[in-house]
Amino acid sequence: MSGSPALCSVSLLGGHVLAGILGASLLGCVLGNPGFDESESSDASAASAGTTEASLGSSATLTSYGSESSGASASGTTTSTSTATTATTATTATTATTDGTGAESTGVATEASTGESDGTSTGEEPALSCPDEVSVDVELVPTENTYVVTSAGALCTWTDSNFTLVNQDQPCDILNFGAEVTKYTVIGRSGDSRGEYLVRFGVHQALQGYPGMGIAEASLTIVPWWSNTRSDVLFRVGVVDYADVWVPGDKAAMPAAEGDSSWTSRKIEGVGLPWSSGYGPAAGSLEAATISLDQLIGGEHPVATSTPISPSLLAPWVSDAGDEQGFVIHTEIEPILVKNKDTPYTPVLHLRLCPL
Repeated sequence: MSGSPALCSVSLLGGHVLAGILGASLLGCVLGNPGFDESESSDASAASAGTTEASLGSSATLTSYGSESSGASASGTTTSTSTATTATTATTATTATTDGTGAESTGVATEASTGESDGTSTGEEPALSCPDEVSVDVELVPTENTYVVTSAGALCTWTDSNFTLVNQDQPCDILNFGAEVTKYTVIGRSGDSRGEYLVRFGVHQALQGYPGMGIAEASLTIVPWWSNTRSDVLFRVGVVDYADVWVPGDKAAMPAAEGDSSWTSRKIEGVGLPWSSGYGPAAGSLEAATISLDQLIGGEHPVATSTPISPSLLAPWVSDAGDEQGFVIHTEIEPILVKNKDTPYTPVLHLRLCPL
């Protein structure tokens, strides 16, 4: 890798100082790893999917799966090379110290007011670099996902990608979409109705296999789909508030019960526990990235990549599995399908690891 990996910054979410949570494992711009002591069926139009190229803005890249069976890489697949992400924010470097055991600890990195690095030295230790020959690329597929939906009126008016009502006899707000057959549930907005997609990747557990490595870069890829060609498609990727512990549930657009979630309840344990925002998961999340396509060709399955995700936002996930509430993917455009983990076009979280 030529140059330094993406720089980390201090971010606040749900009352947490994210870069501080990691404590002694954060050095320079690399997000540290904790101690290692822990012992489909296709759409009708899928046949038209092939290599696709589209003109995109600088915030995203677009490729295409060649066939349904190619899918995403399995969790933990690694390679030794990666393209460096250009850092766009400057970070005050921190001074490393030792605690007598050889372990390094640092202060919390703070974001510079300029927002851009000029390459000049301020006397502090520089951020760690990560040559290609020592970097490791990891691709994680989801461990859990679900949808939450709300709609105006007494009964649900939301549909799936086949334009079939998901449940016309119940309010959308109380429905759970955790079953595999709900994989065609759409997200987006239509009037006062909307749907959002929740997804988790098991980052803490995955990184147990990489002792001494930390996250230098992160991004998310998804595969959107629609039967007709659409322009100016924009998704937002939010980090779900760490207090919003949610469960996927196992219902197929039926009322949520014990162990399920819905638009109104992040989980039901005797009683329904509400989302911190009081209005679904996205409203209480912190935006981490966007995913944009100038054009989505009808019937095709392009892979759309997010803007870089700051490693500091993933610090609690690395430190404690219980803190990963994952991402919420949402959009203000008319309803659209995002393929989930139960399809051949699963979302993928890409992590670039570097030695600490």
